[in-house]
Amino acid sequence: MKIGLAQINTTVGDFDGNKTRILEAYHKAVAQGAELVLTPELGITGYPPRDLVHRSRFVPGNLETLHAIAAEVGAVPLIVGFIDANKSDRGRALHNAAAVLQHGQVAQVIHKSLLPTYDVFDEDRYFEPAAEIAPVLVNGKRLGITICEDIWTDDYLPRPLYEVQPPRVLAEKGMDLLVNISASPFCLGKPAVRERMMSALAKELNVPILYCNAVGGNDQLVFDGQSLAINATGEVMARLAGFEEELLIADCGLRIVDSTDSEVEAVGSSSSNPQSAIHNPQSDVSQLYSALVLGLRDYVHKCGFKSCVL
Repeated sequence: MKIGLAQINTTVGDFDGNKTRILEAYHKAVAQGAELVLTPELGITGYPPRDLVHRSRFVPGNLETLHAIAAEVGAVPLIVGFIDANKSDRGRALHNAAAVLQHGQVAQVIHKSLLPTYDVFDEDRYFEPAAEIAPVLVNGKRLGITICEDIWTDDYLPRPLYEVQPPRVLAEKGMDLLVNISASPFCLGKPAVRERMMSALAKELNVPILYCNAVGGNDQLVFDGQSLAINATGEVMARLAGFEEELLIADCGLRIVDSTDSEVEAVGSSSSNPQSAIHNPQSDVSQLYSALVLGLRDYVHKCGFKSCVL
C-alpha cells in the first residue's frame, strides 16, 4: 500500500487556498502511484484556529470546504484534517477531526482523543475528545488513524497527562498501520525527540508508522515538517525536509517510491540517491535559522503586507 505524505503549508482561515494546496498534493500523489494520501492536522482550517471557531461562518465554511474537497477525490482515499461538529448532546460543541475521503464522499470520520492544554496549546478550550478509539478499514487495511498529540506517550510528555494512550488501544484492537496527521510546532530539539518516540512506539507495537506534519509559520508558531516513515522495527526509512513543503510516496513495507514510481532502496543500501527519501537532520544553528526565516516570511506573506520596515 503506497502512501503519500503531503507535507504542506496551510494558512489559518484560508479555506480556498488550503483546499487548493490539499488537492494539488493529492492529485500529484495519485499520479505518482499513491494508494492513500495523508495531509496535516486541521489542514482545511489551518492550525491553530483559536477563537475563529466561534465565528458564525467559520465551522460551516470548513465543513463546506471538506465536502468540496471530497467531491474531487476518487478511488484513492485522502485523509484530511478539519473541525467537526459534536453531534451528541454532551461536552464541547466541536471536535478536532480527520476525515477519510473516497469516491466523492466522506467515508470515515475520526476524532482526536488527547487534547493538549499546556505550553502553546489550548485545545480543551474548544474541542471534545473522541468517544471511541478504534481502527478503521480503508481499502482492506486496518488503519489506526491518530491526530498529533494522540501519538505522544507518557515518557515524552512534560508529565503524565492522560488516562489513555490511543496507539496502544489501537494495537490491542488490531491494526496494520498507524498513521498520524499532525501540526507539531517547532522548538529546538523537538524533531529528534519526536523521532525517538515514534521509533520506540513502532518497535513496541510492531507496526509501521506514517507521520505527516505541517510546515509553515502561523502567528508565533513555526511548524517544521520533517514528516517520517518508520518501519515496524523502529527504523526511520524516510524523513522529509525541514521547513519546506514536500511530497513523498512510501509503501506499507516502507520501501520508498520516487517520483517516477520506481522503488528506491532503504537508507544504507546501494541506492545511488538515498537523499531523495532521507533528509539528514539539520544542525541546531541551521534549524534555528530556517525557523526564523520561515516564520518571518510566512508572517509577512500570510498577513498580506506589501512592505515592512527593519
